[in-house]
Amino acid sequence: MNSDDFAVYILQDDKASREDMLYAAASLFTGLDKSRFKKVLDEKGKPFFSGMPDIHFSISHSGDYWACGFGYSKLGIDLQRHDACRRESIAKRFFHKDEAGYLEARLYAEKDFFDLWAKKESYVKYMGEGLGLGFESFSVLDAGKAYELRVLPFKERYTLCLCAERIGSVKLHFADPPKA
Repeated sequence: MNSDDFAVYILQDDKASREDMLYAAASLFTGLDKSRFKKVLDEKGKPFFSGMPDIHFSISHSGDYWACGFGYSKLGIDLQRHDACRRESIAKRFFHKDEAGYLEARLYAEKDFFDLWAKKESYVKYMGEGLGLGFESFSVLDAGKAYELRVLPFKERYTLCLCAERIGSVKLHFADPPKA
């Protein structure tokens, strides 16, 4: 696997065992026993594995699914279920003015709105800033300079997006939740 290749593990969300799901997915990605992994947080709250600086991951969950992207370079991933919401008011209040204009020109279409939302969330996770980086302060419409965004194929009424410096191949793996 190259540094611009990624693997994404998708499981039915079992809220009671998200940590177990992370370690099981890390084990599938690396071939190492899941007992070797210990998640810790950096000073900004971005998770990483203690003692494993070459393995990067990002987690997201929405609706019925939990997703975790893995790679050998920094990444951010976001999964969004297309729930009913006031798209126009959210876009005008929380998105960059260019993005709000983009969505207005598309009549705040559901897919466009959630694709943009997932791109923004995957970007802040990639940057390691979390939601402390105000959504209105940046636009993902002109990505491609210092990072790439890729909306990945997933289920209807969901958007799954990966952000990384460069994105080569991405393999999606659907797995069963780990046994207790």
